Amino acid sequence: MNKKGIFIVVAIAVVLCLFYYVIPGLLLISFLPEPHSVPLDQEIATQLVHDLEKFELIYEMDDCTRFHKRINGIPIRMNERINNRETGRYYKEVLDELEIAEMDFERFRTSLEHTKLRSYLQVEKYSIFIVDGFLDSSWGYLYSSNAEIESPYIHTGHYTIRIIEDLGDSWYRIVSN
Repeated sequence: MNKKGIFIVVAIAVVLCLFYYVIPGLLLISFLPEPHSVPLDQEIATQLVHDLEKFELIYEMDDCTRFHKRINGIPIRMNERINNRETGRYYKEVLDELEIAEMDFERFRTSLEHTKLRSYLQVEKYSIFIVDGFLDSSWGYLYSSNAEIESPYIHTGHYTIRIIEDLGDSWYRIVSN
């Protein structure tokens, strides 16, 4: 085979790889929201923080729309019957154990879903809302009700949080890993 034939075969292979691997990957990534694509309604989010702090029984939960669902560190599933699409304990059993009324849980869950603040975690003096991310890197918002942030890095629990923007009124845009 001459050089022109080899070049044509390699070019075809590269084009096929682009269509088979790269383009679908880029399309998948384009569906993930970026840090500036989910705006924070500070008034609603601040009210949610105050409601959760006042309620006191929930320090961690998510909107239960994704594969992994948790409340206060306990993996839960929404379906009573065990299936291969969900893991964890049935959420109503966990709510009973934690003495949380289903109505309260649903109110907070729908608030997280509505605001697109997918998960909530109260750690020390911070309320952390994760909007999106993958594996070891995620982004969202942090609310600090009574503490000034002196460093762009916060080490809390199992998280290292980096503040990327001060939004005012005790709100910060963050990334964590």
